[in-house]
Amino acid sequence: MRSTRLFWNFIVLVCSLLASQANAESIRIQADGGPKPLNISFDEAVKFLDDKVVIRATSPVDGFPRYKGETKLLTLELLGPKSNIVNAAVIAAFPKNLDIRVDNAAFAGRLVKNVVPEWSDGFRWVGQTLGHLVETGDQSEEVIVGRKKIMLMWSPQFETFILSIKHE
Repeated sequence: MRSTRLFWNFIVLVCSLLASQANAESIRIQADGGPKPLNISFDEAVKFLDDKVVIRATSPVDGFPRYKGETKLLTLELLGPKSNIVNAAVIAAFPKNLDIRVDNAAFAGRLVKNVVPEWSDGFRWVGQTLGHLVETGDQSEEVIVGRKKIMLMWSPQFETFILSIKHE
């Protein structure tokens, strides 16, 4: 039992580091000198999510405020001022346990629905895309909605996915 808990703690740590690195990298590679806002406030982004995770301010990334929430099986990270975030990401365990898969896919789907409210199909896309990635072994898919890029990455080795939303 203890080894299982240590394993999941390790997975959460690795996932948290990967999410931070992915967010930091996506900010650095903007060609125009900085990331563009998503036109979504912090409060809009976390609507119906903050009952699942306690979100706190953490150390800034490249001068942007960073907010992070964690459970044993997922990490949520938002970058940018509370008035207009520039990046949203979730990294979550996606083991063979159906209850965990449903919960974490629903959390990611809600994040997409909150951050990309103009996309009525976003919640469904997350579930279908996760199923496709797991089934086929593909590692990522992305879609652009308006000027927002939504990327879903799957790691079969860690049974983990990363969802990232940023301005195109």
